[in-house]
Amino acid sequence: MSSAHDEWRLFKAAFSRAAKPDSDSGDSEGDLRTVAPLSPDEYRYSSFTGEDCIRLLELQPGKHLDPITCQLQEVRLDDCTGRYAALSYVWGPPEGAMRIRVNDGSLVIRSNLHCALRNLRHADRPRTLWVDAVCINQSDISERNAQVPMMGEVYRNAACTICFLGPKRKTTRALYAMLEDLAQEARTLHAEGSIYHDMDTLPAFVRHVTINPVKSELFHKYAGDFSIMDMAACEWWHRAWTVQEILLSPNVLFMNGRYTVKWDTVCLAVDHGINLQIWLPISFGFIMDLSIVPYLSMRALMNRRSHSFSAPTVPPSGSSARDLLHFLTHCRHRRSADPRDKIYAVLGLLRDAHSNAMASGTSEGLDIKLDYNHPVVYVYRKTAQTLISKLDSLEILGTVPKSTRRALPSWVTDWSISLPIGSPLTKDSLDRDRPTHASKHTNANAQFPDDGVTMILRGHELTSILELAGTLSGVDFEDDDDDDVPVETGSHNHPEQAGDGQPNSSRHWKPKLLKMVGNVMKNTFQQGRVITGPSTSMFGTLFAWDRFSATQPATNPSSSSSPPSSSDLDSAFWQTLCAGTYKNDDVEKTRALYKSWSDSLQPVREFMEKHASTHDRLPEIAFAKFLANSWESYSEFWPYIACAQHRRLGRAANGWLCLLPEETQVGDCVVLVCGGRVPLVVRPDGDGYNMFVGEAYIHGIMDGEAFNAEACSDIRIC
Repeated sequence: MSSAHDEWRLFKAAFSRAAKPDSDSGDSEGDLRTVAPLSPDEYRYSSFTGEDCIRLLELQPGKHLDPITCQLQEVRLDDCTGRYAALSYVWGPPEGAMRIRVNDGSLVIRSNLHCALRNLRHADRPRTLWVDAVCINQSDISERNAQVPMMGEVYRNAACTICFLGPKRKTTRALYAMLEDLAQEARTLHAEGSIYHDMDTLPAFVRHVTINPVKSELFHKYAGDFSIMDMAACEWWHRAWTVQEILLSPNVLFMNGRYTVKWDTVCLAVDHGINLQIWLPISFGFIMDLSIVPYLSMRALMNRRSHSFSAPTVPPSGSSARDLLHFLTHCRHRRSADPRDKIYAVLGLLRDAHSNAMASGTSEGLDIKLDYNHPVVYVYRKTAQTLISKLDSLEILGTVPKSTRRALPSWVTDWSISLPIGSPLTKDSLDRDRPTHASKHTNANAQFPDDGVTMILRGHELTSILELAGTLSGVDFEDDDDDDVPVETGSHNHPEQAGDGQPNSSRHWKPKLLKMVGNVMKNTFQQGRVITGPSTSMFGTLFAWDRFSATQPATNPSSSSSPPSSSDLDSAFWQTLCAGTYKNDDVEKTRALYKSWSDSLQPVREFMEKHASTHDRLPEIAFAKFLANSWESYSEFWPYIACAQHRRLGRAANGWLCLLPEETQVGDCVVLVCGGRVPLVVRPDGDGYNMFVGEAYIHGIMDGEAFNAEACSDIRIC
């Protein structure tokens, strides 16, 4: 487990580096205003002569500030394998658009692409590229509908895919050198059998990263070097289409300015850096660093794909529908200018895993077609309806956020929302499939009337919501694009690794902690407030939940026939808090983790209760007490409350303690429905219809204890 002592070492190393002068000359892209004006004659696209044709862009040679000129030519896709490089990039904002020469006319492109072409251009010879914004007539919907499904094959057939992250920055040269350094050591250790480097253990969610600790002198060389954040902060990581572009390409290069590094090298380096704990995905035991989530999700999808190729006769899930839900869930945090692309951008991956996924009339075929003529609401509703019908379950309901999109049914996921939401309760807090089933493994058999709005399920009401506590908001670390403020992260699994010459003993923490609270918070006050304010607010919510549960004994069903004891009453609270997540399936071991975690927060609890006004003005004091009590190690229980984040605690009319969706209101109903692995919360409208609110965890009824098939009737949700 990591500790406050480990965080201090990284703070110290970061400030030591910040004090050193930067010798890099910075951005050398040149002044775009010096580009000569071009003729405004608009290039006119010609229709393709065949269905299997694409256009390739031949970038003409020139000096760095010369106007960009290129030639477009039509070729058959099968005839150009390995003859071009595919470009993966971010379109960027429309401001600052510029013209380039294309054949005998000109086209307007955005500044990000213009910067990429300037850096990709050779001085003495042409370069052949495939660039979606130029090679596809973006104003022709029919052409887009035909060309976009071919993009997977375009990236597969390319000699390489170049992921352009942006212009050279002050840190680029040193960053790329560090990546090569770390990757080389990782290769050496892997060859010697000294490092476990099968990244199959990396899930898509940062809270559950498995760290395989190693020791190396590179830790001392790079500790406190957070230049990797310049790469992680690039918008490219958050673009919906980049997953397909990188996963389907046989050879991938990352590029900043004219600096390049292989994707395989990036993976080796970042994985090794995490194992060395130069970069730590979790700060202070519970603050997530969101900047690493896109990388981890990419790695998880790579592993899933590699498994399918290593055993081609055994699909990773056995179902195209389940894989589609997996891809959509793992890519939910990504963004796209066109909301429909949140669906369309993963269809290439789906076809790669299941060749018949888009073929109608087959068992694998899904009734989802890429068509930009369809409105967003139709695309999202059709996707949800198809997944519910094909899977015959309601798993997709765990991905539904609050949406204000007009005409979107409440049971349909608005995939355009990329902000963090509560994790699906069909998995536990450690991202493991939940073994229980609240409706006794029944099938959904959902009905969808022709109104295009209603979903009809079979189920029955259990109770209604009587009282609610506050929402447990997540505390996340996001890059704020401030190059002067170092961003530090932490992890859950951290061995003792001496780096400052001091023994890891509690008698050494006081002067260092005071110095950290003084100097560090003084120098990074704004960043510190971003951390300590939400963090102690999270503590306050947890303590309020504890008090809320104690005001009335929980009546959740128990497997014991004897009257509940005081420990049973406490058990309902902590098992609700962790949403039934257990260490090695052992309830008592998990109870011990909870008790230790609760005890570690006691000094913070006492301070916040006795000095409420002081805490409101100076939340750093409460946070310092937390760090002092965690100097040796952060609690192992922190990741067990992941399911509770972005949710609220509540009490039902029958006395049950419940973990509920953030949007729950008093009077909402808890129902069990066929096909539902977990209880659902709905809001009746008084006319026989209901609005879907979200999933719930209610200890004691998660494995069918309260489900009654004979009591089921139609529940209409719209």
